[in-house]
Amino acid sequence: MDIDVVGEMTKILPPPIWLNALEINRTQVSVAGETEQAAPLLKQIDASPFFEASEFSMQPVRLATGEAFRIRTQREAGK
Repeated sequence: MDIDVVGEMTKILPPPIWLNALEINRTQVSVAGETEQAAPLLKQIDASPFFEASEFSMQPVRLATGEAFRIRTQREAGK
């Protein structure tokens, strides 16, 4: 269910991570936002039983307040 995806993303990407986009379809989820360091987010997302094969769909961009990121991840079958 999509609401499960939203709940899981909220759990694995807690503040101070700030999301400004969340796109969900049957097989894939994309998130975009800002954080202090984007690199560790791929492992955090892939550690969830809901997601796998996470990758940056845009290289993180350094900002005055941290890094902007865009990540695409695959949904685990049935989740």
